[in-house]
Amino acid sequence: MTMEVNKNKLIKMKSLLETIKLLNSEKDVDTILNTLMTKSLELTPGGNMGAIFLMNKESGCLEIYTSYEMGSAVKDVQLEPGESMTGQAFSKQKTMFFENSSSVQKAMAQLSSRNKELAVEGDVIAEEIQGAICCPLIHKNEVIGVLVVDNTTDEHSLKKEDVDFLNDISVQATIAIVNARSYERQLQTNKQLQEYNQIIQEQKNKYKYTTDIHTKLTNMILSGSSIKDILRELKSMIDKDIFIIDIFYNLRYHSFEKDNMINPIVNNLSKLISQLKKEKSKYIDHQVNSKYIIFPIIVKEEILGWFCVVNDINTHLNQVETITSERATTIIALELIKEDEIADMEQSLKGDFLDSLMLNNDSKFIKKAAERYGFNFNKKHQIIIIDFSLNAENEQQSKKMIKRYYQLINKESKKSFHNSISLTKRNMIIIIVEELGQNDRDKIKNFNLKLKKIFNSIYSFNRKISSYIMAVSSSFKEIADFKKSYFQTLNTLNMIEEQSEKNYAFYDELEIKKLLAKNESEELKVFADKILKPLKEYGGSSKNDLLKTLKIYLQSNCSWTSSKEELHIHGNTLSYRLNRIKEILNIDFDDYNDRLKLQLAFEIEEIV
Repeated sequence: MTMEVNKNKLIKMKSLLETIKLLNSEKDVDTILNTLMTKSLELTPGGNMGAIFLMNKESGCLEIYTSYEMGSAVKDVQLEPGESMTGQAFSKQKTMFFENSSSVQKAMAQLSSRNKELAVEGDVIAEEIQGAICCPLIHKNEVIGVLVVDNTTDEHSLKKEDVDFLNDISVQATIAIVNARSYERQLQTNKQLQEYNQIIQEQKNKYKYTTDIHTKLTNMILSGSSIKDILRELKSMIDKDIFIIDIFYNLRYHSFEKDNMINPIVNNLSKLISQLKKEKSKYIDHQVNSKYIIFPIIVKEEILGWFCVVNDINTHLNQVETITSERATTIIALELIKEDEIADMEQSLKGDFLDSLMLNNDSKFIKKAAERYGFNFNKKHQIIIIDFSLNAENEQQSKKMIKRYYQLINKESKKSFHNSISLTKRNMIIIIVEELGQNDRDKIKNFNLKLKKIFNSIYSFNRKISSYIMAVSSSFKEIADFKKSYFQTLNTLNMIEEQSEKNYAFYDELEIKKLLAKNESEELKVFADKILKPLKEYGGSSKNDLLKTLKIYLQSNCSWTSSKEELHIHGNTLSYRLNRIKEILNIDFDDYNDRLKLQLAFEIEEIV
């Protein structure tokens, strides 16, 4: 009998050594726990159900990491230290042997309601457990978990020698678990170091690429390249088209090979503008199946415009493309500032030219400046002054607004007038043009309509836009007459403010009003009534239409075509109205005196 006991011990010892060797050969915690559970039950004849609990330091509870012959519900069990058999072994830091069913039931009665429900759901029923061994896993006087082996059959029972065996295996298992955890932490640390090194390397590469981009674009600027040149270079780098929207929401520069390729963008600009912000944004244009990535061009919190990259609707800009775009905005901002500074210098020179024309005291400078600006002394000239009523918070903001408005108006004046010279002075923009000649009213009217279109576009997105009035001088040829014409135009501006029908006027027109105003009001009224009274007392419902038609017809210098277009009526309708007017007033439009009387009557009505 003694020989057989010793033989069994020897077999068990051999199995223990093999299990220890197996545990120490593994470096994965999950594998070690599964091996420990399997071998513990395999080498304990009375054990047919079990689990390994580990302490979760975050929750402060013992949680099951592996189990055998238990339902999946037990995975959610969380035992407080001291709770049930497992919790007692953990708190007392010693192996506890529950030899019979009553001791098991007494210990498990301490389970919380939640844990009891989970235990029953996982087929761990106190009444069915005949015995249990709970062996703490202790490392350097700290319990890291508990190994639990239960007996639920009558075939074998748990014995004292099983307790000794599980104690022995738990010591080595604990060492294996701790070592595996240390190994995992080391692997995690190494992984984090690799990630940090990768991030550092990426940052180095990003910094180098950023520096290279900045250097390349800066060198282009220093060598005299324009913004258009820069956009072409950027397009070749990221293989995407680019366009720039200025502060007035105009598409100012682009990299498209053909101008007509920008038409879809221009046509949809109003929707795109609503996406313009102080940070990176995007706009999807489904009509052309494109996505515009928008980068604000900012200097000292002031937006100078927006840098827009045309991208495929289903893709995002990669890191290189994003870095390139971000660096480009910096360089373009500097170039825009440079353009502004050059424009300021140009304004200063034009201001000197204006002062010289006013004083007529530096013929050498006047001649040199005239050559620069295309001022031809052999031609007659006129002065146009646009005076803004600015909705600005302070003087600095006013200057910025005038500067921005000047860019638009100067561009339009060059299109509308031959050899025009534009400059700013306080809240005014002054334009010197060669004599407008015939159809001067139409030219100014069309110019004003273009300006209104520009500013209406701005107004729809920026409610701070200001109103303006415009005056045109009479023509002059001699430089000595420049000052006189200039002040004539300023005086005309003052007279425009008193009338509301339109926002522009010619000095020659208002000069008539000024002469008329010197007469007695009653006398003027009698004259005007005499001329227009038959039409005003006309009983038909079209009286107002006839008055309006007559006035516009006279203002257009009796141009049938211009009047028809301005009134937006059919030619037959205009002819009918003019014939009715002739009959009612008994006049002849071909008679100079008749036309003069009618014009004077309308002029009188505006001042009386």
